Amino acid sequence: MNPRCLRALFVILTFAMFLPGCVDLEELHALRDEAVGVRDGLDADIRQWQAVMDKLPEDDPQRPQIAAHLDASRTALETVKASVDQIDRSMAQSPEGSDLLGSVASVVPLPWRAPLILGGGMLAAALRARQLKAGLASVAKGLDIAMRDDEDFRKKFREHAGTFRTVQTAIAKRVVDETTRDGLMVRLPI
Repeated sequence: MNPRCLRALFVILTFAMFLPGCVDLEELHALRDEAVGVRDGLDADIRQWQAVMDKLPEDDPQRPQIAAHLDASRTALETVKASVDQIDRSMAQSPEGSDLLGSVASVVPLPWRAPLILGGGMLAAALRARQLKAGLASVAKGLDIAMRDDEDFRKKFREHAGTFRTVQTAIAKRVVDETTRDGLMVRLPI
């Protein structure tokens, strides 16, 4: 697969992951057109490589490499098709003029539009971070209770504690420490 297709695939997947969000429908149409172009390019690439593969003898040393390329291209094609379907569903669910920016623009004066939208996004991110932290804390608390109640589990967990600590992110380590330690810890609220 060529680098241009990979970049386009990355952009499409990243954009489609956040659908349906606050997106201008013109941008959505342009993205869909680009995704269809990538889909058609991948389809042509697969047909071309399949034709090459069909002409090669069974014992040709290039067959495994071409077969791997075909498999990767087919997987990418399925992913792009799913992205196009997601874009189509989002376009069907979003009638013209229903985007968040348009609705905010009609009510809020110009100097306050961007701070309001950015502040709302920041608030949503903070609330989600709080939810994730509470979920992680419940996992840590559950492990702590299980280690108190089950001696065998505690021994096995302590044997592998180094592994857990090496793969744990700094935030996860902090949440686990806050949850399992008794006493006051100075920290940010989120």
